[in-house]
Amino acid sequence: MTAHYNSNPHPLAGFVDARSQALKADLTKEDDVVNLFREAESKHGPVQILVINHAIAVSQDVHLWDMSIDQWRGTIDANLTSSFLVAREYLRRLKVASGDKKKMAAIILIGSTAGKYGVSCTSVSFEVANLLRKVRQGMPTMLPRKVVSEEKLSLLNKNDGV
Repeated sequence: MTAHYNSNPHPLAGFVDARSQALKADLTKEDDVVNLFREAESKHGPVQILVINHAIAVSQDVHLWDMSIDQWRGTIDANLTSSFLVAREYLRRLKVASGDKKKMAAIILIGSTAGKYGVSCTSVSFEVANLLRKVRQGMPTMLPRKVVSEEKLSLLNKNDGV
């Protein structure tokens, strides 16, 4: 198992052992994402299950009309562009993988905590938070069984908390 960090490896210190690793990358940069997958695969082979679970919360909470373009771009790049780049690289590698690897492939995308808990800041709309909450509540019924097989679910449940 490979975990990623951008600048601070300390939260992952207890995670690393003989079967896992923590790798540094700036996920807003294409070359860093490619190198992250290359490094991960060099130790553990092709990535089979990808969990995209990263985002930033902006410490400088401002109204949209006061937001700088740099803050907007930084937030979009960290939260959306990076998820796109990671998923795209995973799918590019999956495209040339063996049939057995493709059968066990999965992308799990965990969105913003705003959808689960709501936010008090003005730069994230209340409507988006409500929409994300509704999507999450309906997720088990929205996903066809073919997408999340019982085998994949049992693997995830077995490793819950890892």
